[in-house]
Amino acid sequence: MVKKGIFVILAVLLILPFVTAQNIGVNIGEPLSLRAGVSTGVVIGDVLITNVNSSEFWDNRDTPADILLNELRDVLASSPTINQVLTFNLTDWIAKDIGTLAGSNGTVNNTNICYTNSTNTFTKSQIIVGNLNVTGNITGNKFHAFIHKHNASGQVISIPTDNVWFNMSFSGGDPFFFNGFHINSDNMTLVAEVGGLYMLSYHISFAGSGSGVYEFGILDAANIRIRGTGSTRSTTVGGGFGVVSTTTVMNISVNQEVHLGVLDSESPARDITITHMKMAMIRIGDIEMDEA
Repeated sequence: MVKKGIFVILAVLLILPFVTAQNIGVNIGEPLSLRAGVSTGVVIGDVLITNVNSSEFWDNRDTPADILLNELRDVLASSPTINQVLTFNLTDWIAKDIGTLAGSNGTVNNTNICYTNSTNTFTKSQIIVGNLNVTGNITGNKFHAFIHKHNASGQVISIPTDNVWFNMSFSGGDPFFFNGFHINSDNMTLVAEVGGLYMLSYHISFAGSGSGVYEFGILDAANIRIRGTGSTRSTTVGGGFGVVSTTTVMNISVNQEVHLGVLDSESPARDITITHMKMAMIRIGDIEMDEA
């Protein structure tokens, strides 16, 4: 009888590792079984959730959908109002009015942004990617330059050499108007502070010597006439008065220098007397590719 008992004990000891190592599916609705399984070292397999009281897991809310966005750890928006959006301040997400998002330089590339409140104001530079459609009036300044000089007795420009450009000076002229330009101390050269495509016009009234062939144009810093800005006038043997007026568009890069110039293409060269001259530029868009 003793031998039989010893045999039974040995059999149980041999079977026990296989029993404790098997996977047992546990129903969470039976917490005592779960506790028993864990306490005895049973490996738990599939867990079937069949009866969960949501109030124990979602802060007394009926469903997870009742959780507010503001209750997330990094969201600070306890009292949001209409038309506010969340914006990240490198630490937390906070609620802000759309109009206040213009507090720093930025890019607007949402084609559906709409302002219905006239008090929304951009306080810093903004870049709009895409079309800007406006119903109503636009107020503001465009980049421009206007210089003007009238001299009833005439300003004589000496041209000692033919086919050489000579600059025209606006020194002593009327007040100049600039936005995005400045004029050098020589009172001849305009310097662009903003690049872009500019509409340009100039007008010159002059008295030329006999049989002169005068060419006019906008010159760059190297005294080379910019393409598309030239005009030509001839005088008779006895001399005469002439007027040139041109309107064109031209690309101007940042810090590019421009000025009015004149040359006599006939030999010998002849002086010219300028009685009136003005030049105006206004930016109409970004620099465009030169197709010529």
